[in-house]
Amino acid sequence: MTGCVSGMAVDIVQTWLYTMQVEFDLDVDNGVFVTEWPIDDRKFEMYISCRADGWIQISALLVRDDRIPPAVKEALYAELLKENRRLDDVTYSMDEEGNLYAENDVPVHSNLGNFLTELNAVVYAVKRFKRNVAQIFGLGGALDSMVE
Repeated sequence: MTGCVSGMAVDIVQTWLYTMQVEFDLDVDNGVFVTEWPIDDRKFEMYISCRADGWIQISALLVRDDRIPPAVKEALYAELLKENRRLDDVTYSMDEEGNLYAENDVPVHSNLGNFLTELNAVVYAVKRFKRNVAQIFGLGGALDSMVE
């Protein structure tokens, strides 16, 4: 299984999601679960990735790079760095394409309670981004993870 710890992480996450009665899609080859999560009045896609380094990454895509006006990028990134310092544990991050995420990590040898805590921290970070950061930079309509 590519990107997973001998399938153990996938089995653990699958068990947790079944226990939580959460519907999901699973990309078995990459060890990535995709689920919709209600946040405020919309649903966001949450990605749960089983990484080869023994960690489970929980993330939500906030906004794609091409939807961020170039004029606000530098100030937006500076604000997200400040937000990372203000927040406990959860972080805002960027992938290689410049897309922005809220994310948190859980060790594979964890338990359901810790997983829920880390997942809820990502939900909180999405809400905080949507209510605060997106409003400051006029990104309210650009939030990509929202599922209609």
